Amino acid sequence: HHAKRQRKRGTARRAHTQSRHHAFSQSSLDQADERDGVLLPQSRVTMLALGVSIASQPLVEMSYDADAAAGIAAVEAAGGTLTDAEKTACDTFIRGLKTQSIWSKCAALYLFVGGTEGSNSVNWKTPGTYDIAWVNAPTHNGNGVTGNGESTYGETGFDLVSVCPQNNAHISAYCRTSAATNALLGALDTATSARVEIFCGTNLARGRINDSTVLDSAGDLAAFHLLSRTASNARFIQRNATQVTSTTASVATIPYELTILARNQDGTPNNFTDANLAFVSVGTGITTTQGLALNTLVTALQTAFARNV
Repeated sequence: HHAKRQRKRGTARRAHTQSRHHAFSQSSLDQADERDGVLLPQSRVTMLALGVSIASQPLVEMSYDADAAAGIAAVEAAGGTLTDAEKTACDTFIRGLKTQSIWSKCAALYLFVGGTEGSNSVNWKTPGTYDIAWVNAPTHNGNGVTGNGESTYGETGFDLVSVCPQNNAHISAYCRTSAATNALLGALDTATSARVEIFCGTNLARGRINDSTVLDSAGDLAAFHLLSRTASNARFIQRNATQVTSTTASVATIPYELTILARNQDGTPNNFTDANLAFVSVGTGITTTQGLALNTLVTALQTAFARNV
C-alpha cells in the first residue's frame, strides 16, 4: 500500500510539473516577438518543456526585409495592430517593389494599415519623414482612411518640386469607393495651370501629371489608379491593368504640398473627397511595365487584408 501511494504521488507531481511547464512555454510563445533587435512573428519561437527543466529550441526566424520591419515597427508604435499574416503580406509587398525596381522610385508609400489615425500616417518608405498629418478627423479603420467630402484631408509635408520632377513623376491610389467624388489626391498651381492629381469623374478617373490637359481612364472608381510621366512628352494613366498613354507635353512642376483626400490649390485644400483609400504612392516616373507590376503587388496586398475591390 505504501509503494502504491508513492507511485500515485509521483505521477501527480509529474503531471503538475508538466502542466506548469506547458503554461510557461505558452506564455513565452505569446510574449516573444523580438530577439536581438530582429522582429519575429510570435509563431516562430517555440519553448519546449523537458522533465523539470525548460529548454528553448533554436529560433526559426522568418526575418523581414529591413524596410518592411521598420514600417511594421512604426505602425505598431503608432497604435496600429497587425497580425503575423498581415506583417508577412507587407513584407512580401516591400520585397516585390524592390524586385521590380519600384521601391527606389518612391518618395512616399502609404499602406494605410493598422486601423488607427497614427498607423495610417506612416510613410513606409522612410517612417518619420513625410508621415501624414490628418486634418479634421477623416475616418480610420481596417479598410484604410475615408474622407467626408467636406473638410477632411491629409498633409504629406513635401512639395512636389522635389518629389515629382517635371518630366519624371508618378502618383497612385487604391480607391475602394465606386462613386467617389472630387480629388483622391493632388495639387494645383493656378499661375501655370499645371497640376498633379487623380480626381473623380462620372464612372472614370481623371488625371494630370505636371501638365494642364486631362487624361481619362474609364471604369468604376473602385480600383487601383496610377498616373505616371517618364518624359516631357510621355505619360499614361492606369486603372487596374488597363493603361491609356498620351504624348501631351509637361508644363511645370507644382510648388505646393501634395494633399491626400483633397487637392491643394495654391496652398489651400479644396475638392475634398468622400473616397475610402487603401494605398497611396508618390515619387518619380515608373514605366508601363512597372505600372502593371505595381497593380499586381497592390492588389495582392489588399487581398491579404481582405479589403480588395
